[in-house]
Amino acid sequence: MPYLKEHGSELVGAIREGTYKPNSFLRVEIPEANGKKRGLGISMIVDRVVYQGINLVLEAFYEFQFSETSYDFRLHCGAPVSYTHLRAHETDSYL
Repeated sequence: MPYLKEHGSELVGAIREGTYKPNSFLRVEIPEANGKKRGLGISMIVDRVVYQGINLVLEAFYEFQFSETSYDFRLHCGAPVSYTHLRAHETDSYL
């Protein structure tokens, strides 16, 4: 990404100093089936790279604290894993 090659050190410095400010979202309207429109904010690619970097750091820090049966918003977890776990234990009795 040419922008990051040119401005990467400035970006990292701003993040480390706490002065980084995300860019404004691009606001577009999406037509819906009922004829109305709904707003959608699209973030800049550089901001998405920063968000993903923050997510990777925080995920590594917090992942071990989650319950073994907590599936929402976790890497390699979610509805399919939750369903598999449920099917494997559907005959267990909790009464």
